[in-house]
Amino acid sequence: MKHIKKESEPEDLKEYKKLEGACFRDLSKNVKKNLRDSLRQEQGGICCYCERELKGKTVIEHIKPKERFPALQLEYSNLVLSCDGGECERKKHNRRENKNYPLYCDANKNNNRICVSPLDDNCEKMFGYGEDGEIYGLSKEANDTIAVLNLSVPFLNHQRKAVIDSIKNTDLSESEWEEELVYYQNRKFDGDFEPFCTAAIYYIENYVL
Repeated sequence: MKHIKKESEPEDLKEYKKLEGACFRDLSKNVKKNLRDSLRQEQGGICCYCERELKGKTVIEHIKPKERFPALQLEYSNLVLSCDGGECERKKHNRRENKNYPLYCDANKNNNRICVSPLDDNCEKMFGYGEDGEIYGLSKEANDTIAVLNLSVPFLNHQRKAVIDSIKNTDLSESEWEEELVYYQNRKFDGDFEPFCTAAIYYIENYVL
């Protein structure tokens, strides 16, 4: 889980919130588009929870569920951008049993709260990764969060393993590994992070250096 540093909310969202009866459900398409663009840029192009690249369908997610915390439904500090959580893949294979395509991230979270948020300063240090791409928590709260978001599904494990395998198959000097670590810790020239960057960082710090 990559730490997200919140920035200023879009001006049109700020103006909409001044209207009497303003609610998330009634946001216009244009305001939602600008909100998505702002959140995507803020997050460096990766999902707020699993760190998949944000492309295709995305979901404006409320860290504290809007159904349980209606007063926070338009608070920018409560909004992040999630991937589709496997919903498109499930619909694509709708003739098969749904259990073969488990949901994750926002799609699995529903109205539940999570103990560890991507807005927590130390969230990146609360998870570890095995060489097989498996994610595990370094505290009970982190393990509970993995369960709520279903972050250990095979699809995500395979994606993380692919990143880790690419690192394992690279032969670098110690100074070059330090540069590689910095690469994964920072945004690329286009402003995005590498997908699953915290898994790469964890592997380099704990298995290479």
